Amino acid sequence: MRHGNINFACMASIGARRRRRRNDGNAMYVSSGQRITPTAAPRAVLQPLNPGLGDFPNFVSSGGVSSIVSPDQKTLLVLTSGHNQLNDENGTMVSADSQEYVFIYDISAGTPVQKQVLKVPNTFVGIAFNPNGQAFYVGGGKDDNIHTFALQGDGSCAETG
Repeated sequence: MRHGNINFACMASIGARRRRRRNDGNAMYVSSGQRITPTAAPRAVLQPLNPGLGDFPNFVSSGGVSSIVSPDQKTLLVLTSGHNQLNDENGTMVSADSQEYVFIYDISAGTPVQKQVLKVPNTFVGIAFNPNGQAFYVGGGKDDNIHTFALQGDGSCAETG
């Protein structure tokens, strides 16, 4: 009789999981029954990391690996660290566009609005704000350096060191 109870419990669990899936629209579930989606968090928004390159207008950067919010909670930085190598029609790498990027978003109104994209030759995960919120720092990866970016008078950011 013990096996019958186990089978019943398993079947009840499977039925509940199927009902939950059916009632949750197009949600995707992993084998544990957990829901997986980039927009699971309340008010989450998924936006492509498009740096707006003139030569490659539809290019979406890979390797968005680090993010940080400014001390005043109004700016979000997203740092890429991947293989963003782009080639021209002859297969030659376009060095000016084969970079890593810092995406700068205004999050003061809730939904992120892309304000600027900065190119960085090499990175590896490291990004931090100065506590005053007027500058931020990016680790230069294999170049073994630190890039310093500062807020400018017009509200944009520029590399200062």
